[in-house]
Amino acid sequence: MIRKDVWAARLPIVVRDEAVRTATASSQEAAERLAQAEAARHAAEHAGMAVTLRAGLAVGEPCPVCTQQVSDIPESVPGSDVELAESELAAARAAREQVAALKTNAVAEQRAAAERLAATEQALQAM
Repeated sequence: MIRKDVWAARLPIVVRDEAVRTATASSQEAAERLAQAEAARHAAEHAGMAVTLRAGLAVGEPCPVCTQQVSDIPESVPGSDVELAESELAAARAAREQVAALKTNAVAEQRAAAERLAATEQALQAM
């Protein structure tokens, strides 16, 4: 009976340890996804700015960025979708927050399981 009580108290810890490991890995993946989404939004914003600036260039006039005289207009490149990048960034932030909450819960449940095990072991030692 004693051994069964200890094993019953230890099993949730094993399960919670795995949940914490999984949540930690998910948290790292979410942080990486967020960093990529931030970089993509930054790149999209810059691409959009370049398209806007390029449209205003005129041969013989100063460049609005470097003030050098424009000798020829560079080829136009397609702009990027800032709204799409913003949407992906918002999704990445939401995912990171959700994973952070899951990790917090997993750690709290792990701690509670460890406390139950300690209480069970203490009660058994008192017998």
